[in-house]
Amino acid sequence: MKLLNGKYKIRNRIMAAFLAVTMLLTLVPTGQMQVYAAGEGKVNVDSFTVKVNGVPLENVTEIKEGDKVLILCNWSLDDSDKTVDTYKVDLSPMLSNLKLVAGTPATVYDSELGAVGTVTIDENGVATYVFTNDKFLESTSRTGSSTYDGVVTSTDKKNDNGKDVPFGIGTTKKTVKYYADQKTSELNVQKSRPSSAVMENGKLYQTFEVTLSAKDGIVKGITLEDIAGSGLTNLSELKIKTINGSDVGVTQGATYSDMAQLNAALQGAVLAAGESITISYKMEVDPSIYTETSNIGKFGNIIKANYKDNRDNEKEKESNLVYADAKGPEMSKTATDYDETTGVITWKVTIRLNDYLEDFQKSGKSIENYITDIVETPGTGLNQAVKLTGITEESEGVYSIVYTTSVTDEYKRRLENGSYTFKNTITAKVNGTDVKASADRTVNADKWIEKTCIGFDDTTRTLTWDVTLNIPNDVTDVVIRDYVQDADRHVLQPTVTYAGTTIVNSGTIVDSSIVKSWESAWQGYSMALTDAFVSSHAGQPVTFTYTTVIPDGYVWNNQTEFTNKAHLSYKDAVLGDQNQEATATWKDVNKQGIVLTKKAIADNDKDSITYEVKVDLSEMASLAAGDTVTITDILPDIMKFDGNVTAKLVYIHQYWEDSNPGSVSVTVSDVTGANAKDFSFTVTEQMVNAVADGKAATDWYKPTVIISYTASIADERSFVSAGKKESITNTVTGKKGETSLGTASATAELTPKTVVKKTATYTADSAPDIEYEIEINPNALMLSTNGKLTGEDHLGTALTYNDDVEITEVSTGTVLTRGTDYTVSISSDKKKMIVVVPDGKHLKLTYTAKLNLRTYADETKNEHLTDENSYNEFSLSGFSSDQTKDRKSYNQVAYTPKHQTVSETGSVTIKKFWTNNGTYTALAGSEFKIVQASYDSATGKMVDGTVIKDNIVVGVDGTIKVENLRKDRIYALYETKAKEGFARRTDPYYFIIDDDNSVTLPSGVIIEKFVEEENELEYENQLEAKITLTKAVENVEWDEVKNDITFTIKKGDLIVATISGADMQKTGNGYETTIKQLEAGEYTVTETIAVGGKSPETVTYKVGVTAAKTGQEATGIVLTAGGTGTVTFTNTYEVKKGSLEITKTVTGDRNWEQVKNTMSFKVTDETGAEITGSPVAGIAFTETTPGSGIYHYVFNGLTAGKIYTVTEVLTGEDAAYARTTTYMAAAGGTGETAVSAPISNTANTVVAFTNAYTAKTGEIEVTKKFGGSELPANYETVTLTVENEAGTVVGSKTLAEIRSAAVAGTEGYAVTGSGAGAVYTWTLKDLPYGKYTVTETVTAANGYQCTARYQINATAEKNYDGTVKPEVTVGAATQKVAFTNTYTKLQGSLEITKTVTGDRNWEQVKNTMSFKVTDETGAEITGSPVAGIAFTETTPGSGIYHYVFNGLTAGKTYTVTEVLAGEDAAYSRTTTYKAAANGTGETAVSAPISNGANVVVAFTNTYTKKAGKLVITKSVAGNVDKAKAEAAISFKVTRTADGTSKTYKLSDFTYDTAGKIWKLELDTAPGGYQVEETRNAVGGFTLKKVQYEVDASGKVDGSSVQVQVNDGASIKVAFENTYVKKTTTPSNPTTPPVTPTTPPSPQPPEPTPTDPGTPGTGDNSNLALWFILFAVSGMGLAALAISEKKNKKKQ
Repeated sequence: MKLLNGKYKIRNRIMAAFLAVTMLLTLVPTGQMQVYAAGEGKVNVDSFTVKVNGVPLENVTEIKEGDKVLILCNWSLDDSDKTVDTYKVDLSPMLSNLKLVAGTPATVYDSELGAVGTVTIDENGVATYVFTNDKFLESTSRTGSSTYDGVVTSTDKKNDNGKDVPFGIGTTKKTVKYYADQKTSELNVQKSRPSSAVMENGKLYQTFEVTLSAKDGIVKGITLEDIAGSGLTNLSELKIKTINGSDVGVTQGATYSDMAQLNAALQGAVLAAGESITISYKMEVDPSIYTETSNIGKFGNIIKANYKDNRDNEKEKESNLVYADAKGPEMSKTATDYDETTGVITWKVTIRLNDYLEDFQKSGKSIENYITDIVETPGTGLNQAVKLTGITEESEGVYSIVYTTSVTDEYKRRLENGSYTFKNTITAKVNGTDVKASADRTVNADKWIEKTCIGFDDTTRTLTWDVTLNIPNDVTDVVIRDYVQDADRHVLQPTVTYAGTTIVNSGTIVDSSIVKSWESAWQGYSMALTDAFVSSHAGQPVTFTYTTVIPDGYVWNNQTEFTNKAHLSYKDAVLGDQNQEATATWKDVNKQGIVLTKKAIADNDKDSITYEVKVDLSEMASLAAGDTVTITDILPDIMKFDGNVTAKLVYIHQYWEDSNPGSVSVTVSDVTGANAKDFSFTVTEQMVNAVADGKAATDWYKPTVIISYTASIADERSFVSAGKKESITNTVTGKKGETSLGTASATAELTPKTVVKKTATYTADSAPDIEYEIEINPNALMLSTNGKLTGEDHLGTALTYNDDVEITEVSTGTVLTRGTDYTVSISSDKKKMIVVVPDGKHLKLTYTAKLNLRTYADETKNEHLTDENSYNEFSLSGFSSDQTKDRKSYNQVAYTPKHQTVSETGSVTIKKFWTNNGTYTALAGSEFKIVQASYDSATGKMVDGTVIKDNIVVGVDGTIKVENLRKDRIYALYETKAKEGFARRTDPYYFIIDDDNSVTLPSGVIIEKFVEEENELEYENQLEAKITLTKAVENVEWDEVKNDITFTIKKGDLIVATISGADMQKTGNGYETTIKQLEAGEYTVTETIAVGGKSPETVTYKVGVTAAKTGQEATGIVLTAGGTGTVTFTNTYEVKKGSLEITKTVTGDRNWEQVKNTMSFKVTDETGAEITGSPVAGIAFTETTPGSGIYHYVFNGLTAGKIYTVTEVLTGEDAAYARTTTYMAAAGGTGETAVSAPISNTANTVVAFTNAYTAKTGEIEVTKKFGGSELPANYETVTLTVENEAGTVVGSKTLAEIRSAAVAGTEGYAVTGSGAGAVYTWTLKDLPYGKYTVTETVTAANGYQCTARYQINATAEKNYDGTVKPEVTVGAATQKVAFTNTYTKLQGSLEITKTVTGDRNWEQVKNTMSFKVTDETGAEITGSPVAGIAFTETTPGSGIYHYVFNGLTAGKTYTVTEVLAGEDAAYSRTTTYKAAANGTGETAVSAPISNGANVVVAFTNTYTKKAGKLVITKSVAGNVDKAKAEAAISFKVTRTADGTSKTYKLSDFTYDTAGKIWKLELDTAPGGYQVEETRNAVGGFTLKKVQYEVDASGKVDGSSVQVQVNDGASIKVAFENTYVKKTTTPSNPTTPPVTPTTPPSPQPPEPTPTDPGTPGTGDNSNLALWFILFAVSGMGLAALAISEKKNKKKQ
């Protein structure tokens, strides 16, 4: 029974398996190849070929989601019912892991019929074919091929990833590896530190985060390893912090005890591209991080991840290295102030507790006990520090200390010589941890080198420069390096003078007592001074003089800056090496400034240039309101003015421009006879005031008028046609009234715009069409005279137009209307298209052309596109430049249209021959094309259609086989090229391949019928006939009209050639071309003049030797084989005339009547030949309008368009006058020869000459120098005066004015040398001839006696007493007068005395005082200041001390100032003096110095001791008894001035029992005091707070305060301490155990009733199906149960 039972079980299992297999089989799609539905025809699809990313399926081993797939197949339509036009095929059941791409209807092409229908793929993978061409539907062969677009896709990407899956369509399938992503995935591991380390329960912890993110696909199987330095331990608290993604396999917020537990969870994680997990964890940080500096790596940490990518490759990735972030206490230091008077440097020290803050807050210590062992170490040159404040809290955890150090006396004195950097260091301990900080402060000395420019000699182009050193004491190794930075402007000369004497001459040392060494340096020279010279001149200014020379040819203006620099290096015995530098600059204010500047901004989009002319008002001389400023701009002929003139007044600062001042009114007028404009404006009061204000302003500015205007290409058509880039320069000239303002030029380049731009698109999707787009006139230029542009478009032999032209105006997006807005004409062979479109608009022309090459399902068999058969060229008629045409072509295999028909084909072999004297001879070198033709029954004519074959070239044997010609089609064979010397046949040769006689041919048409698969076609040629075409023009240049002329050659109605005038070549009889390879017969030649072109008055033609006839069409030209006919056309054009007007204006010191006999004018044409009537004398000129002052002469009857040269010839001119000739013609200029603008036939062309005459003048040169070495301070007040014979002063200058003008670079002024060696030169120019006197006026100088001599024109010197005036006569030669003055100095002495009385004596105060002596100019005298210690007692025991200054100038007064420093603040002082007047104070003025005697200034200082009081009180809060307080608390009081201090115990205070306040009163000297509580720890108590209050100003936290005690005043400082009694803690406290809290396990959420409006988020399976399955399962279970029950019964 068991066996039986087993058999039943086996049977049941077999039955179940059978049923399951059967059900699965019903789900498997079959390779259905024939699909049709009711009302639809039958279509068979087969021969599938699949390519993935272009690779055939048989070579594909793996696929990726999204890969592009091409599915190729053949199809055929059932022929049982040819009335059906719609066919469908459902391909979806045949697809495996592949989806068809749905799209819009695609065209089904027939190579001859064109589009015959469409095919559409829908979202369900159904292809629907709809055929619309009856011829195709009725044909016997209704087959084709299709290519469908597909894409790789899986319905279960995550599960299928990396697995083998079936792929393909129908029976074309294979198993390949599938990947859900295009790229190999990566795991990015990014580690970070979200915050700095924190201290917890005495330990330092750092939190780290690591983010795991998938890139380019799925990653899984992740395990992590933490790799940490030795300073990081105890990894803990691992947590999934955040998740970016869905269903990644781990839970956000989950925590793990260690890395192993985390890795176990990550094994189930799967991250898709873009998904990420962020994990956080903590590590303990070793405290050595605060002190470790050399091994920071021990605190670094990385994460290494191992994982599997989406290709199942094992990979690993390391994160970036992240360090723990911990900060121990830090100390920093800065120098905040330096007091030059006292030499005190103030330092501030800042201490940051950082991570120690929490420890400090919990320690219970005061900050003074937490920050200890503060040690300050002063650097070299500093005294010991004085602390100004205690430790002050600035913010939480940040504390500061302020203290001062004073510079030692030695270094303070040395700081007068140079700079020095003082350094200072401080150390401390923060709760036992060492901290340290350093800082420095550089103290700079006053400069003791000065540089000045003292003059310019215009004759020698020499600048003179002084270097002055105010040498201090105790310096050595002094070196002066003098150099120029702008060496292109001036060159330093290797010669130096000192005190009027040369010490270095041309690089050679002359005085070695001064100069130790001399050598070349960068752009200058280096001169070392001897130490002996330096020490002997300490405390005195010394001046060295250099010169620089401006090179010949260098041109400068009044804004050009010349710079000279001097670098000083030296040594101080204490301060070390020192450096200083001085700079001087010079500008030539006498030069004409740049008034005009011009800028040109090209706009290549509009073929225009915007000009901006700046008129700098500040550079104009004698600017006055009401002045008229005129700017003239003459444009080259290629340009024209457009207007758009704007003008504004702006203030141009050094770095910015202020345009607020406003607009300027400008008048614009034409310049007669020139392509020019005058721009004029009137100077206003605002402009004049602005110039003055701008020069006076500290941030100087230049009031400037800016005039802007635009010019554009005058003849766009010619510019574009020429196609050349033009560099356009034009110049503006300016004048204020009649005064020239100079010129300014600007250049800009304009490039002819690309007027035509063609693009072409040819792809597998567009095949067999090529899509074209042409941009026409993208810059909307006006290129024609009639508002129209004509374009010609030509196609290669394999292309024909589809006639779907559309034109859009780009700027508006408007689609233009064909026939209204534009016209299109397409040739009968559909290979030439002419469009006429509106001019001046940016247009876009789009159309398509069909490619008529044979293609197959197998693209390797397709015909090839070449430049010849696939070109497309568009050009604008009447233009020849590259900018007006564009061409596109292809060189590739033709694309097979995605959907096309397939038909039966045959072939023909063309045999080309000619009959040579009756002999049949093969003829090579011919080319053919084959066109599909059809019969038009309405016209009874054959009509050409699509080009089927092109570029058919016969071989050397005269034959060529043409294959793949469809049967049952009529073709026309055309010869496109014949062998050289033979005629090209123009008539079509019609033929058809009809092997089953199924086609009825039209009657009346010769059509060769072939019936074989392969056939022969014989084609005969004859010798060529030719036409020689000659063209002549009269009264016009050929280049002017050649582009307007076109010839058309026709045989009957057939155009056999079109010739452009531009294609004809120059011959003796005109311009000629020969049209070859014509057939014998009768021809017509027609001349056409382009629309808008230049029209002739008459046109004649002559055929052969016949008489000339009028007309543009020559007929009856009969040609024979091998013969040549001739045709000559002659065009005669109208001749236009014009006039040339010469005008003459005379200005200045002469008039017309005085000069008219001296001039004549010669006029020559372009060949250089004089015209009739030339030359013309000035006396032949007449005044244009009486009183106008303009005289003219007119030459009439000149050829319009020509230019002429006019030359003014002058003879017998008066030598007493200078003349300048300017002209205005085609361009303006200076000179006697001008070129006219082209002669106009509508108005006179003017050439205007202006002669300006000026009477000649002479000059006087006045020189001033000195004898001896002495000079008074006012020596430059000497005045030189020049008077004419009438006694009128024509010039008067002081020496100071001459020097100022020379320094400014003013012409006629020069100063060479300096001091007593100076020579002043003043040249008065432009003096009318005559007698003049030159006098000198000398101002009296206190302490000096002056004698004077003079010399005229190098004659003997004479004494000058002012009674006899030197006299000269001005003529052609320069008159010279030289004065020499010699001064003798008168001298005396100044004695300063000092007496000290009161509570101080001389020895106690002498170091606190010094005396400064200044002269009447405020400058210190030599030896000043003098220190008190330099004084000596007049008589021993007298108590009067004195110092004497000798060698002072008699008659002068001196100011003596007592300077006191470092006085003891405990004493007050009163100072009195006796001098020229008596008084109180530190400054006294002496009586005038007496020659040979002392003048005394006596000072007396009386000192009185001062006193003040400092009161300190102390109170204690917190139950501390008196005894404990007095035993524990003490204070230190420090005097700031000298750092002396004293400590006071609290027991030294007096105690007020009632108020419980201690009090200490100290009698002190006035000054600053530091009061500091130094001890305050009381046993058994904790100090919670220390506060102080100064004179009831409010309580402040702190134990140290700085106060100021004033003379006779009292100041009170009250301190208060707050204590808390300490509590004791049991030695063995009992702490209850802490039970760790375990977070409750997450519970599933309560089920929520489904809201009908809520989107479903679960399984969307078919419920009905599941219910059926459930029912079947139940029935199955019931059946099994019954069966089992029966079995049991049987058992």
